[in-house]
Amino acid sequence: DKKAASESDVVGDGRTIEFTSSNRFVSQAQGQVIDSGMFRVNEQQGRLYMTTGSGEKTTEWQLEFDQDGNMVLKSLEEQ
Repeated sequence: DKKAASESDVVGDGRTIEFTSSNRFVSQAQGQVIDSGMFRVNEQQGRLYMTTGSGEKTTEWQLEFDQDGNMVLKSLEEQ
């Protein structure tokens, strides 16, 4: 079962993003780390900002939750 992360990105089974209480994230696909770094959240605007470990790139996401309580991220880079 696949869920759309944005119009061009699809996150399928086996891909996870783990967020820690120390504002770090680790993204994995089939058990392999594909990205990690720091994140911050703007709760009032529903925005998630993720910065790669090297600090070279920050991506901005619209953060929402569906009826089942699943986090839904939509890339704001493409708008």
